[in-house]
Order: sequence, then C-alpha cells, then structure tokens
Amino acid sequence: MAAPKENSEPPAKVPFEEVPLEWKDVRGRILTRLAPDPQRNVLYMFGGMIGSSLHDDVLLAIHIDTREVELIDAPGKPCKRNAHGMELVDDWLLVVGGAGVSDCSQVNIFDTRLRKWLEPVAVPHLGYGVGSAVVGGEFYFFGGTTVEGRIMRKFNPLTRTLQEVGGIGPRKAYYHGMVGTETCVYVLYGWGSADVHVFDTRTHQWSKLLVAEGSKKKHEPRFGERGFGCAYVCPFIYMYTDHGADHRIYRLNTLTREWSKAAVQHNASVREWCCMAILHQHAYVLGGREPLLRLERFEHEGYRAHASSHVSCCLVPVSCHL
Repeated sequence: MAAPKENSEPPAKVPFEEVPLEWKDVRGRILTRLAPDPQRNVLYMFGGMIGSSLHDDVLLAIHIDTREVELIDAPGKPCKRNAHGMELVDDWLLVVGGAGVSDCSQVNIFDTRLRKWLEPVAVPHLGYGVGSAVVGGEFYFFGGTTVEGRIMRKFNPLTRTLQEVGGIGPRKAYYHGMVGTETCVYVLYGWGSADVHVFDTRTHQWSKLLVAEGSKKKHEPRFGERGFGCAYVCPFIYMYTDHGADHRIYRLNTLTREWSKAAVQHNASVREWCCMAILHQHAYVLGGREPLLRLERFEHEGYRAHASSHVSCCLVPVSCHL
C-alpha cells in the first residue's frame, strides 16, 4: 500500500464500532498504564482505578493477535496503585511511584520471560502522577506530587543501578505525558498547559520546545487537565488529548516542531486519564473515564475502517517512517 502524502488531511470523521474486551476487570479502568511488547505482540497493563476500588494490583496481558486478555497472577507482586510510571525494557516490565495502599517508593520489576516479580529497588518518595520513558535501554522517570518528583532519574535494569540526572526540572509535573526518542525525553505538561520540555540524555540539559509558529496557531492541542496518553514513533509524538470536548489524536513532529491532527474527532465519550501505546505501526488508546473499555487503533498507512469481535477500532491515517 502506498504511503499517504505527508500533508494529506484526514476525513472529517472516521467510523468505529464499540465492542468491549472480554474481561470484566478491564472495563472502566482509569489511571492505569500500558507497556507494549513488540516481540510477543502483547500490551501489558498494570494497576489503576476501577469502579469503587481506588487502587488495583492486577497485571494483564492483552494479546493483540487473539484479542484475549490474560490475568498474570505472579507471586511477589507490588502493592495496589494508580497514576504510576511503567515501561518495558527488554524482558523487564518496570513500575515506579503512584498512589497506593502502601509505600510505592520502589522500582518494581516483572520478568516477562520468567513470569515473576523480582526484588524491587528503592527510590525516593515521588507521590502520584509519575511519568516514565525509555531511552537507550534505560528507564527514565520524572514528576509526581512531591519535591523529589522534580528530579529526572534513570534506572538501568541490567545493572540495577539508579542515578539522578539533570538536576531540578523546569517545573513540577504530574498527570503529564512523557515519551522517549532516540536521545531525548519529552515531557508534555498537563493540567491545561501546552508546554513541552525536552531533556537531552547525552548532555543532561533541559530545554523548552518552541513550537513552529504557524503550527501553533492552527493545530496545537490544548492538553487535558486529567492526564492524556502519548507515544512515539520516529519522528512523531502521538498524543490523545482529553481537553473538554476535544478528543483527537495529535502528533508533534520532533524534527520540524510542528503540531498536526493525526486522528479526527469521533463520537467517543469523555476519556479522561486514558493511556496510549504504539505496537507494530498501530496505536492503542486504552481506558479512560467511560462505561466500557475501548481500544482504538489507527494505522500509519492510510484510511481504513476496522472492527473486530472483541475490540472497537478506529483506523486513521498517520504518516510515519519506520
């Protein structure tokens, strides 16, 4: 299939079908986190809030090929929590911070190959709303409701070493978006702000991203006040905004510093506190404050509606170089 033109505009609305996943504990989950596993074609999900339960310790594997949701009941799992950071580095699923029923001041490590939780590594108390990203095989985390959250830290899962990098960040961040590129960590501030700050992992220096002026006036999103999902595929950062009635997927070109609309507005209900992951050229927006869990999927190669028996999907065009 031919790649779409870079400046092509998506249609006004792309249809999709709402079908819940076949797992009752996934529906209505908010403040959870997704981590994609390209090798196994799986999305891992841990923690969050569901129903009247403020914290949860369920680890799920969403198998994309079969649309099955697997409950992983491994020994040694960490405490129940929400609003935490989580990433997959090689075979290790790393969880840090969050609001929990007990102290969450640890990097918790789940070995996806051995299928068990390993001995955690202590970190300072970060509070909730922690962001995380992966750059160069290392786990970066920043933000939270405490003073310690103002410091960028990195954790190497191979050597189990923790290091403070970059000194104090530009300002306090929680419920923010955070993604790693080839060399940098991008922090997309929430709570109504449209600031984007960049942390260079080579120089350990912070800088504020100056969005291209024409792009800023026409396409720049208003970041949500309840968190939002974001993910990266070179050279774009994709972000699902939940600001007011604006439910779109935007993209930021990290080379040109231009915002554009990648996915059009649709009929979905409000999706506060959702999360996003990109896996094999598809992006998945999961959870949020709504009656049923939805997975909305969009493709990098053209317009094409899609529906399956287990999930609702919305495929929309995204230009990308893989």
